[in-house]
Amino acid sequence: TISMRNSLFLFFALVFPMCATAQTDKDTFMLQYETLYKAYYESPGDVSNLLNLSEFYLTENNPLRNFLLAKKYMQVAEERYLTIIDDDKYYRDLSKLMKRGVTFDSVRAMSLRLNQLANVHLKQVPTLGMEEIEHYLQAFGSDEQIRETLYLRRMHLEYALAIQNRNADSCYRFLTQYAGTNLSNNIDTVISAVFQDTIEASSDLNFINDIASRYSECVSLQRMVQKRRGEIAYTKACELNTIEAYQQFLTAHSGSDHYMEVLQRMDDLMAEQLSHLRSAQDIVTFIQANNSPLVIPARKRLLNKIFQDHDVRAIELYLDNFKMDSAYTDVFNFYYEWHSAEGNMDPLVSFNTRYPQFPFRTVLESDLQRA
Repeated sequence: TISMRNSLFLFFALVFPMCATAQTDKDTFMLQYETLYKAYYESPGDVSNLLNLSEFYLTENNPLRNFLLAKKYMQVAEERYLTIIDDDKYYRDLSKLMKRGVTFDSVRAMSLRLNQLANVHLKQVPTLGMEEIEHYLQAFGSDEQIRETLYLRRMHLEYALAIQNRNADSCYRFLTQYAGTNLSNNIDTVISAVFQDTIEASSDLNFINDIASRYSECVSLQRMVQKRRGEIAYTKACELNTIEAYQQFLTAHSGSDHYMEVLQRMDDLMAEQLSHLRSAQDIVTFIQANNSPLVIPARKRLLNKIFQDHDVRAIELYLDNFKMDSAYTDVFNFYYEWHSAEGNMDPLVSFNTRYPQFPFRTVLESDLQRA
């Protein structure tokens, strides 16, 4: 009709601004548009015209190129064609389509070509909004390649939106949704950077632990929190300045930067503690409670009490607690000499009763007979 033709002219005047160099192409597309839509309004179920409409929106030079509209008319054409095939009453319609070269294979081939061109377009188009992505997913979501392309575009768009304002919650939602991707690894560091100054300035463990629990899957944040916990624990251990406090620190924070420093502080405390030990029992307790290099001077002090001070209690404690020590046999012999020096029976019998494991049994039995 005249009114429809006028409307089409007005539409093209708005969509295609007048340009002398491209006037011929615009006129051509305008005529195609008018012809195709006139036929569509007269017969919406015409498969051949629906395919032509889809092809029109696929044409590369067409300023109205639109893959969503192309898919829309292609889907209608496919549904209509299947209806014609399945119902004998459409035999004449099917014959006409076949004469025009419209077959099941040709329709399917055109549909596949549409998907392929759409996938190329979606990969190359500079910008693609979230709403547009959703529209494409609704239209082309059954195609695996297009679906993967759209998911990738959506992921990059969500990443850009998440880091735009450096909002920790938005970033964390992205991190958990796209865990394992390179972008999730990138956004992991963004989250920790958001909290870096806050965590480093705080000594409130409850506050720090709350942040850690809220963003439990942010690896770099967890490392930062663990490091800050170690700093706080180190400060408290130094304030207490006891071996027990340092031992607790080493157990809880084995990866701390202060680990070696704490070991040295423990050694200093134990060395001071060792210098104040007087009794053999205290020295033995010290040796048994520690596995540091200070055990060596502690052992030396215990042996000095034995060989130089002739401390009987030191000998007894040594023989009871250090059976695998290299000086064990020497201490045993040294102690035995006290009991056999005068050749009296009672000291030898007492020794034999208390230490039946004495290694030199033949010597002991011989001395018993002589006594």
